[in-house]
Parts: sequence; structure tokens; C-alpha cells
Amino acid sequence: MTVQQFTDYVKKMQHYEEALNVIYWDMRTGAPKKGLAQRSEVIGTLSASLFDMQTSDELGELLVALEAQKADLDYVTLRLVEEVKKELRSK
Repeated sequence: MTVQQFTDYVKKMQHYEEALNVIYWDMRTGAPKKGLAQRSEVIGTLSASLFDMQTSDELGELLVALEAQKADLDYVTLRLVEEVKKELRSK
């Protein structure tokens, strides 16, 4: 079950990142000036939530559990674990 929990967790983080990218793009390409303050607030909220997810104990525990199962992981999951760990080290 840990693999599914991990992939669901990572997918949720990716959704936050995608939403943030769309909002940033909108701000740069023609968002109405009166809407910039609102979009900035939304960016702050989503960024804080994403950071909380990226630095959570839950994610750390999932990574530790998957590291213990490393020999049993398929290639895609193993690469995803490695990429998430690499990303976390850069934070």
C-alpha cells in the first residue's frame, strides 16, 4: 500500500505545481491589473501548502518505507523515489 500512498502524494504535489505554473503564466501574460493582488494571495497559499507537503513527516516516512522496499520496487517507482529525494535535498 505504501507505493500507492506515495504515488498519490506525489501526484497531489504535482497538481499544486501545475496550478501554480498556470497562475504564474496568467499573471505574466495578461491578467487584469486589479486581479494581481488576488492571484498573488492564491500563489502564496498554494506555495505554502506545497512546501508543507514537501517537508512533511508523512513524505519522509513514505520515503523511508520505500527505501526499505527498494529491491521490490519497479523501475518507475524507484526513479520517482530518487527524484523526490533529490528535489527535497535541494530545498
